[in-house]
Amino acid sequence: MRQQLISKRLDLLSSVLIVLVIFFLAGGCASQKKSIDPPLTLPESFSDTGSQITSDKWWTSFGDERLNSIIDSAMQDNFDLLTAWERLRESRAVVDRESSFLFPDLEATAGAEARRTGTDNSSQDSEILQLGLSSTYELDLWGRLRSAVEAEEFRADATFADFQTVALTLSAEITRTWYRLANARHQADLIEAQIETNETVLQLLKNRLQTQQVQGVDILRQEQLI
Repeated sequence: MRQQLISKRLDLLSSVLIVLVIFFLAGGCASQKKSIDPPLTLPESFSDTGSQITSDKWWTSFGDERLNSIIDSAMQDNFDLLTAWERLRESRAVVDRESSFLFPDLEATAGAEARRTGTDNSSQDSEILQLGLSSTYELDLWGRLRSAVEAEEFRADATFADFQTVALTLSAEITRTWYRLANARHQADLIEAQIETNETVLQLLKNRLQTQQVQGVDILRQEQLI
């Protein structure tokens, strides 16, 4: 019985030693983490929309002078844009007309008359000059005139928004088409270069076929690839 007790104590001691060894090894093999500072200073807050104001000529940010010239030419010669511009001018003229009703109307008149009295031997000439100035003014007691002006101002703002929409749509379509065309040209150049490479490989295979280093099926496969 004493031997069994001693054996149990030895087993317990061995278990404790094993746990201590495992804990020591785990602590020694654990990776040491170091805090690394980021290569740039992060802002405290970030806006999803950004803070930079987009220029009216936003396409100039691409730095493509050819594209800038094409869009500038389109802005001057596009009929839809010119129509929208004339509508904007018309709406602004209507605003000026309605605003003029808020001020008095002045009307000036002038007249001249020459008279000759008497006989042929004794006559007398006289001249009469008449000047007149009149003014009319409508009191805007109920705000009718002011409401009409505000309505035309809102209509002019809407027309200006329509003009901006036409200009933005035009410039966006030209830019999209321009870079699609550039992409197609680059793809065409890449295909031409690939064809030249495949033809060179075909010629090398034909040369190796003469020395029986390749088979005829390799030549056929390369011709199909071309």
